[in-house]
Amino acid sequence: MRKAGLTTSALAATLLAVVALSLGACARPQSAQPPGAHLTVASTPLSTLATVPSTVATAALEQTGSASPTATATTQTHAAASQLATPSAPQLPVPIATITKPTPIRLMDEPRDLPVPMLMYHVVGDAPKGAALPDLYVPADKFVDQMNYLSRNGYHAVTMQQVYDFWHGRGSLPQKPVVITFDDGFTSDYTVVAPLLKTVDWPATLFLIVGRNKPRMHPNMVRDMIASGWELGSHTISHEDLPGLSTRDMRKEIVTSRARLRKVYGVPVNFFCYPSGRFNQRAEAEVADAGYLLATTTVSGLARPDRPYELRRVRVLGQMSVRGFAAALNSAH
Repeated sequence: MRKAGLTTSALAATLLAVVALSLGACARPQSAQPPGAHLTVASTPLSTLATVPSTVATAALEQTGSASPTATATTQTHAAASQLATPSAPQLPVPIATITKPTPIRLMDEPRDLPVPMLMYHVVGDAPKGAALPDLYVPADKFVDQMNYLSRNGYHAVTMQQVYDFWHGRGSLPQKPVVITFDDGFTSDYTVVAPLLKTVDWPATLFLIVGRNKPRMHPNMVRDMIASGWELGSHTISHEDLPGLSTRDMRKEIVTSRARLRKVYGVPVNFFCYPSGRFNQRAEAEVADAGYLLATTTVSGLARPDRPYELRRVRVLGQMSVRGFAAALNSAH
C-alpha cells in the first residue's frame, strides 16, 4: 500500500510541475531577434493536461487540501488548460525593433473628402530563392525603415473604418493619416509586423484569404492581431480572378468569405480587397450588395471617397529604399 501511495504522490507532483512549467512558458518573454531573422512562436502543448488520468489529478488536488477531489480535479485541470489556450491579452511575439515614437497627433475635422494614402504589403521578410514574385517580399529591416520614415514625417496609422467614418461626417483624422494594408495573410504579419506596429500602437488592415491552406496563419494569430488593434477584411475564399467567374461563383467568393470571417472572428468585416486587383462593374456591384463599405484595388494612387469600391493604394516593392518609398508615397498625392 505504501508503494502505491508513493507512486500516486509522485504522479501528483508531476502534474503540478507540468502546470507550473506551462504557465511559466506562457509568461516567459521571448528574446529579440535581429531584423530579417526567422521568428518562431513558442507554444505550450495542452495535450499533457488533457490526457492526465483522473486518479492522478485527484491525488494532486488532495495534496493541496481540496475538499472535493474528483470534481475539483476535473474543474481545475480544465481551468488551467483554458487559461493557457485563451489568454486575456494578445500574446504577440517580441518585436525585432522599435519604431520611432511618432509626433503628437494633431486631429482635423475637414476637409471631409480628404484623399488618404493606403500602403499595400504582402510579406515582410526575405524572398526565398527562386520566388515567383520576389517584389512581394519586403525585408524586415526595410519595413522598419519605412515605418520610421512615416513616424518621423508626421504620419499616423489609422483604420479603414476611421477613414470611412471621416468621409461620412463622423469623427476626426490625424493631419497626415495613412492606412497600412496586408494582403493574403502571411505569418510574417503576426511574427514581424504586428509586434513592430504595437510598439507605437498603430493599427493595420489584414485582408485574409479564407479558404487557402497556404499561407498558414492560425486563427489564434488573427485573434491576437485583432485584439491588438488590427482590422480584418476579406480577400475572398480562394483568391480567384473575379471578372472571370460566373455571377454565382463570384457571389460565393465575396459573400461567403465575409460570412465565414464574421462567424470565426466575431468582427464586422466591412472591407474587401480584389484578388490581384482585378475587378469590373459586376464585381463592384456584388461587393456593394454584400454589405462591404469600401474595397481596395492595386491601382496606384490615393484612396478617395468618390470611388468607395475602387480605392487606390501605394504598392510597396520588395527592394524599395527609404528614398524610393518616400517618392512612391509623395507621388501618389
